[in-house]
Amino acid sequence: MNLFRYFIFLLIAVSFTGCGDDNGFTPPTKELQDLVNDGWETFGYSVAGAGTIGYENALEIFEDVISQDSSFAEAYNGAGWSSARLTRLNDAISFFQKGIVRDANLIDANAGLAFIYNAQKSYAASNNQAQSVINKNDEWQFGYDQSVNYRDLYIIMAEN
Repeated sequence: MNLFRYFIFLLIAVSFTGCGDDNGFTPPTKELQDLVNDGWETFGYSVAGAGTIGYENALEIFEDVISQDSSFAEAYNGAGWSSARLTRLNDAISFFQKGIVRDANLIDANAGLAFIYNAQKSYAASNNQAQSVINKNDEWQFGYDQSVNYRDLYIIMAEN
């Protein structure tokens, strides 16, 4: 009788592991920080000259992270910069502001706002954001496009 029970148990176990078309393998879920890193890597493809498709894809990744964890400030920052590069200025402002609310020290988002406000001719707001960045880091450089730095902030402040 014990052999019969063992056989039934084995049959049930094999039937459950054989279900589905994944051959019993389920890939691990990516951590949110890994997804944000993927978003920035994708963003970098466009910075390197791949055109707007990288910004579109990066924005999708950042929005996916936001949908999974609305408190992830760096995802808002990435979505803001991606939107800015796609000239979706109102979306960029919204993402940057939400990121800053979640992390007041998100200096890249403050810099992004300075550029967006300048583009929208909101010169006083642009100057305030740019000065805020310079006060926090007088040698600021955007980590995902090193051609954007504190010198650009001084240029837009002069333009404003």
